[in-house]
Amino acid sequence: MVDLVLWTENPRDPISPSSNNQDVANKALQDKDNKWNLSKLVAEMGDFYDYSEIPTVVMEQGKPIVYDGNRRVLLGKIKSGEIAVPEGYNIDLSVVPTFPTVLPCNVCDRETALKSVFRKHSTTGTWDILGRDIFMSKYMNEPKSTFLTMEEYTGIISGNPCMNQRFVKDEVLVDRVLNPLENHIILGARKSGYYKETRKMIEEEMIDSITYRGNDTFISNIKNIESYEYATENYTYPPILISDIVYKEYSKACPYDIDVKDKFWKKQSRKIKDVESDVWGSGLKWKL
Repeated sequence: MVDLVLWTENPRDPISPSSNNQDVANKALQDKDNKWNLSKLVAEMGDFYDYSEIPTVVMEQGKPIVYDGNRRVLLGKIKSGEIAVPEGYNIDLSVVPTFPTVLPCNVCDRETALKSVFRKHSTTGTWDILGRDIFMSKYMNEPKSTFLTMEEYTGIISGNPCMNQRFVKDEVLVDRVLNPLENHIILGARKSGYYKETRKMIEEEMIDSITYRGNDTFISNIKNIESYEYATENYTYPPILISDIVYKEYSKACPYDIDVKDKFWKKQSRKIKDVESDVWGSGLKWKL
């Protein structure tokens, strides 16, 4: 038991490969996304260790890496005192069964372990949709889904957990929705490629571009998407920003002021996070 190493690449909740067992435990105990559910597992284990559910282990660089059974091994290490429970996180160790100090394991090669992990977890609901797609691409040599490609370019799925759902993958972020005209026979030939437009969008704008049409059907109002490219860039708003209602009332009250008359205030074309209404900005400077 003491020699077993928790898998940092666990599809349930991957962590940096340089992390140790305590790091994995800390993340599992925090469980911000409810992926580990250790309390539920404790309640299901009963009062003795079930030898029918042994860990799947792969020897890598002389270390036994736990590919499957990480939650149980983690509880065993906590029970034995090898892993500490950080302050503020409570686990009732009295109901955790005693683990054997020498734990039987299913030791196999990496390929067999990955197939076993996939067979056990891919359809049982223990992985989220994005985690399953990452596993299929990274470990099973499957082509990347449009869902995963969108995440890699934009971070829109991990940034908006509500989108990490099966219907979003199967009905929203798919080619027929993102690019509905590409193969539409009635509309004739495919786009010629002679004209291309680059459009910059922030995450909120991407989400707003997707519309629900009823009957579990979604469509994007962005047509003929050829490719995505994720980029981080600095954007500087004007130093003075006011809401649309403030601008309108100010314009009514002071219609002949130079900043209103000469249109020094500009409506911001780039949306501001968490602000639904229009925003006006200006670089005005007052001389006192």
